[in-house]
Amino acid sequence: MIFSGDAGWKISNGALLSSGNNTDETIWAQFVPSTANYAIEAQIQVLTLPDGRSYSGPAVGLLLRGQQGWPGYLVEISGSFVLDTAELSTIGEQGPVNKLEAHYSVNLKPHIYRAEVKDTVIKLIIDTVTIFEDRDKENLFPSSGQVGLMTSLVPVKVTSFKVIAL
Repeated sequence: MIFSGDAGWKISNGALLSSGNNTDETIWAQFVPSTANYAIEAQIQVLTLPDGRSYSGPAVGLLLRGQQGWPGYLVEISGSFVLDTAELSTIGEQGPVNKLEAHYSVNLKPHIYRAEVKDTVIKLIIDTVTIFEDRDKENLFPSSGQVGLMTSLVPVKVTSFKVIAL
């Protein structure tokens, strides 16, 4: 799959790497799913955990149903100074709206992060365990849109990325 995005991303030894030096490093797959109901599945390894003191706003996430430069749904692990909160946000013309939060702590091992969007239901599944499920009652992003990845102040290594029709 071909990606394009911020300068903080690069390909090395077959893996997609984010430097973690910037906030909101976004990269988009140059692929539009043929259906609005799909899952993004990525093997992601956080390379360095935030130390809890040096900066705020760390995050790593999956982007679904992005529309004309707007990320659509953002399913992420973030936190104030540590990666300990799973969140679903919608990002559109009015800005971000946090819809749901659940506790999840990141470690330095590779994990399979799966975000599913089917009709108005959005799920986050990590290593086959459902972390959260929510419904977008307004159906803000009904078409397939674009898919991608986002990091903020967190270096990550992505060794697989696939889109699966549901």
